[in-house]
Amino acid sequence: MHPVLFELHLFGKSIPFNSYGLMIGLSLVVWAHLVRKEATRLGYDAMAKGTNITLMILIAALFLGGKGLFWMTVADRRGLHQANFQSGFVFWGAILVAAPAMALRLKYLRVPVMRGLDVFAAALPLSHALGRVGCFLAGCCYGHRCDNSWAVTFDDGVGLLGVPLHPVQLYEALSLAALFVFLWVYLRPRKTFDGQLIMAYFIGYSILRCVTELFRGDPGRRFVFGGEGLAPGDVPEGVSVSVLISFVMFVIGIVLYHFIKPRRTR
Repeated sequence: MHPVLFELHLFGKSIPFNSYGLMIGLSLVVWAHLVRKEATRLGYDAMAKGTNITLMILIAALFLGGKGLFWMTVADRRGLHQANFQSGFVFWGAILVAAPAMALRLKYLRVPVMRGLDVFAAALPLSHALGRVGCFLAGCCYGHRCDNSWAVTFDDGVGLLGVPLHPVQLYEALSLAALFVFLWVYLRPRKTFDGQLIMAYFIGYSILRCVTELFRGDPGRRFVFGGEGLAPGDVPEGVSVSVLISFVMFVIGIVLYHFIKPRRTR
């Protein structure tokens, strides 16, 4: 893989340009572009013009939530002082903080909250897919051992090296791309009530995350049931925090979908 694209040498120091950081930056640019485009189409000029500020708020919320849940799970096992503050990011934690932050932003812009969250959610899977490609290039969030013909072996990166593994990062990236096509291409022009897209996103991502967690082999994840004594590359045994959160969000998404739909339709 290519965790470092190139290094810039200035004043006797080497500054690496990481592929993961590049993909994260690209994913945010893509999200902002799609949000601005959709807000303009819907006639929300303030929302379109304020996309850059919205993006900065989103980055702060994602960092706070993603890092916060990571630190909480790491501190439980290794002590907070030993946590790696330079890496580690839990996506569900990021979303659970970013969603209310975006709702407050929409309130400030005087945009109907559920309608605005639909715009944010429809663009999110493609952005997330690019981020997962960054994980693949860096070698993190890797899969468990396998002998399939499509297995990948990392010879460089931050994950497990020299062992054939499931390319679970690409599994999730492709699944997220499919979810984006469903939300943006199919469901968006056929939307019948505000909140439909974000509920569909929560339901769809919850399902695909539960599936992809079956192929994960990085033992640093927190397990609520089982998972003790796992070595890097082992098949996961138990229920991870991400699976538990995905199940809860799936149930909430289903309930809210059926609760919001009749009210919005009337």
